[in-house]
Amino acid sequence: MTRQNSYRMFRLGRVIERADMTTRVLGVRAAALLQVQAAGIDALSDEVQWMGVLRSLSALQMFQRATRGPMDGEAVVRFLLFDASFPRSVQSCLDEVRAVLVSLPAPHDVLAVLDDAEAVLAEARPIASDGHELDDAMERVQSATARLDDAIHARYGAQT
Repeated sequence: MTRQNSYRMFRLGRVIERADMTTRVLGVRAAALLQVQAAGIDALSDEVQWMGVLRSLSALQMFQRATRGPMDGEAVVRFLLFDASFPRSVQSCLDEVRAVLVSLPAPHDVLAVLDDAEAVLAEARPIASDGHELDDAMERVQSATARLDDAIHARYGAQT
């Protein structure tokens, strides 16, 4: 595919979907794991459970290479949200959205919505005191990425 606007729109859709999926996995699976840990229920093994979260996002090997430390919830959540060098992290996805938008005509309104989405992501805590808090934070990030998707569609949807 030629690297013109149609391809750029494809890239935008891919990374927004990727960011959304990462937040959904964190919001459901990681939040459930945190709730089990907070209740003191003997989970199989915390490390094995967090490995499952990473595997579900094809992130286990990259996490192990990037952190080289213990695998705990805080490290996993921080990696999946903020590690800009990992292409499936939410921050990396938003960085790619910015890189694509600046190559499109008149992206100013959409960039403002992207700035808002990045601010919402920055407010998300790497780990919550309980799973409900993490789930709520991920819902806010999902809403922000949905608004970003709507802004992209409103600006460029009729032109593609």
